[in-house]
Amino acid sequence: MVVMRRYTPFSVAIIILLLFIMGSGSVYSESIDRKVNDMLSQMSLEEKIGQMFVVEVSTVMERRGPFGTSGRIDTRKLKGLTNVGSIFSGGSLRANPVPNNPATWTEMINNIKQVFNDNSRIPVIYALDAIHGNNKVIGAPISPHNLGLASTWNPELVERVYGYTSDSLEAIGVSWNYAPVLDVARDPRWGRTYETFGEDPFLVSVMGAASVRGIQKSGRVCATAKHYIGYSGSENGMDRDPSYIPKRELYEVYYPPFKKAVAEGVKTIMVNSGEVNGIPVHVSKWLLNDLLRMELGFSGVIISDYADISKLHDYHMVAKDYEEAIIRAVNAGVDMFMEPDNYPGFYRFLIEAVKEGTVSEERINQSVSRILKLKMELGLFNEELKDPANAEKIISNNSEAVELFRQAARESIVLLQNKDNVLPLSREIKSVLVVGNCAESMGNLCGGWTINWQGPEETDLTTGKTILEAIKEKVAPGTRVDYIKYRLESIDIYVKKVLEAASDAEAIIVAIGEEPYAEMMGDVQNIQLPADQIKLIKALGNTGKPVITVLITGRPLAVGPILNSTPGLLLSFLPGTEGGNAVADVLFGDYNPSGKLPITIPKYTGQLPLYYNHKPGVDYDPQFPFGYGLSYTSFEYSGLTVKKQHDSLQISVDVKNIGDVGGTEVVQVYINDVYSSVTTPVRELKDFKKVYLRPGETRRVEFVIPFTKLTLYNENFVEVVEPGTFEIQIAGFSRRVKI
Repeated sequence: MVVMRRYTPFSVAIIILLLFIMGSGSVYSESIDRKVNDMLSQMSLEEKIGQMFVVEVSTVMERRGPFGTSGRIDTRKLKGLTNVGSIFSGGSLRANPVPNNPATWTEMINNIKQVFNDNSRIPVIYALDAIHGNNKVIGAPISPHNLGLASTWNPELVERVYGYTSDSLEAIGVSWNYAPVLDVARDPRWGRTYETFGEDPFLVSVMGAASVRGIQKSGRVCATAKHYIGYSGSENGMDRDPSYIPKRELYEVYYPPFKKAVAEGVKTIMVNSGEVNGIPVHVSKWLLNDLLRMELGFSGVIISDYADISKLHDYHMVAKDYEEAIIRAVNAGVDMFMEPDNYPGFYRFLIEAVKEGTVSEERINQSVSRILKLKMELGLFNEELKDPANAEKIISNNSEAVELFRQAARESIVLLQNKDNVLPLSREIKSVLVVGNCAESMGNLCGGWTINWQGPEETDLTTGKTILEAIKEKVAPGTRVDYIKYRLESIDIYVKKVLEAASDAEAIIVAIGEEPYAEMMGDVQNIQLPADQIKLIKALGNTGKPVITVLITGRPLAVGPILNSTPGLLLSFLPGTEGGNAVADVLFGDYNPSGKLPITIPKYTGQLPLYYNHKPGVDYDPQFPFGYGLSYTSFEYSGLTVKKQHDSLQISVDVKNIGDVGGTEVVQVYINDVYSSVTTPVRELKDFKKVYLRPGETRRVEFVIPFTKLTLYNENFVEVVEPGTFEIQIAGFSRRVKI
């Protein structure tokens, strides 16, 4: 019998809606592709080429003096540039509105977009580098830099941090975030180490993917994976110096984070400013087209870094003039050009190149199609202007964001040393002496790329507390907190004053570290702690009083000379505006530290480069190894089991908190391919989980490692899983299994 089912108009509507949802991904994509093709067919060559350029906002601001700007848009200048594809705010102060606050940022970008709406059929996409919070805007909370976020070993938290950052960007009208940095940092002499997620390709890949998800969660802001590829691999650790990277190392170390980001759907990729194996990456067809487009399948927008097309002529010397520079870069695969000072010339050169046949219009169409598609996917063609009041609400005094960044800062702190359980301190302590150059500085907590490229003025940071302020707030009302302002005169005079004050102190907190820097301005030849800081801590160590050192830095520093003088040592990689509160939380036991090192701390500069996942035969004798970090409790591992099941390894281990306080442990799984057709690292991180355990609690922690995580690139650079013996290591325990 056939049963006839009656459908109401409402149920029919539901069925149609479900069918639309089920097929909406492909339909939506086809619709955008059709619109892109239609628009492209109606554009002149000049319109197309205009879309390929990115201009700094200072170019269209009213001038103030020979180098400065008023912070206000010059509408006449802007109208002359409404054919460009994007406008961005660079790192310098000249690219900020005046006054600098969420409302004026929103008003400035609204102004720009309105002029484009009135004078162009194609909307502009506004961009900036929000690499640790919305870090250009005064009043915005600043998150830890990436090296600090990596120290949390908490990708879900990293995704939330970048997710809030994306919300705050969207609120002011920014649709393009030049983040995250996916460079793998193996030499801490490099001035951009703190912008990375550390030395391990797997950890960088996991944290990078979390960042991309966070940035692109709404679909209205896009991420930028940078700096593709090998940027951090310069032979001496200096920024933008040549990198000589064997193909195998390129595939094994620098390639995985970008591979993961592309799989995660990152919409744009920024090119390495330097050269790899003698070829600047901006003109490398193999890296930009063969590897990134053909092998990885990246279909989004490739953008140059700041003024790097000019540098092909006047720095790398691979182009006899600017015209040849842009021809080579376009033909290699770059889609958009961040040339803030040379836009008119490059625009004219590229038009001439197409007319002369040195660049095909088909190649131009490829780039412009990607740019138009990006703008359509972000909803820019029907975007409404933003509400300045809403931007203030989302960015300024946002208690949820502040708490999120405080938690990120807490989890990022690594306890390196705790002799005799000197930490945590009691709030009821009678007296504390606080000293050091980072005790009263918000700028040192935030580092470079905060308001200004090379770091902020103290008055720029209007949220959060210094370490000193947070300690004063944390201790009991009867506790005396003394502070000696850092180096009023010479270091000898300062040390004398500190020692005089130390005689009355029950404990001494020394907050030391680096001053802010960015990029090449932060390159160093020596990673030793500064001599005056060593002298200060050694002098305090001789007093016999408990000395706790809080090290605020953007890179691993050689701390060996102070270890015998400071029983307590905390490390925080530029924790941001909530860093002061987070440090105080850890010092006084309100938060049990759980951070683990995402990068090796060497004993001295001569060991560099030094990384845990080295090949056989290399000595690895660090001061503190990758993955290291203490807690106020202790954990015991037992019962490691490994089973092979179908196409994966099933790994489990018991972890017990054997201390008196609750704590969080990062359970790390390392695997070694014992014998293989090519050399492989002695061990590689393959997975990790972060678990909280109450005192006395035991938990069985389980992992599933698919065989796809055990691949290597064979002699022919084909990614394969070779049958053989694999050694699994967890917390000093190991098991071997054949697959």
